[in-house]
Amino acid sequence: MIELIKNILITVIVSLIVIVSYDKYSSKDNKNDEFIVFSGKNIIEYKKLQIKKALLNNEDTQNKEKELEELIKTMDLLLEDISKTYNKPIYQKEMIFKGKVRDITPYIEKALEKKGLL
Repeated sequence: MIELIKNILITVIVSLIVIVSYDKYSSKDNKNDEFIVFSGKNIIEYKKLQIKKALLNNEDTQNKEKELEELIKTMDLLLEDISKTYNKPIYQKEMIFKGKVRDITPYIEKALEKKGLL
């Protein structure tokens, strides 16, 4: 009988700890948590579309393919610089986050336009 009461008390205590921990986690201030997101899907698809158009028009695609490679390398470098600047990882835009989200896709697009890659 004492063993049964002891097991019930342990179960109740563990349950209370879990409930209190979850409440503390869910009520914590997530307003300061900001996620940086980026989506290069449209940018890369646009370049791929240009390559397909060049193929259909029997044009030389080597320059377009080199532009695509340069575009990807430049995007990678820009994202790495931003990640180091903010000391935060950059996530895919398609992911779901709880808290503030900052989309840096327009900034990357403007930087690529300035470099003549878009």
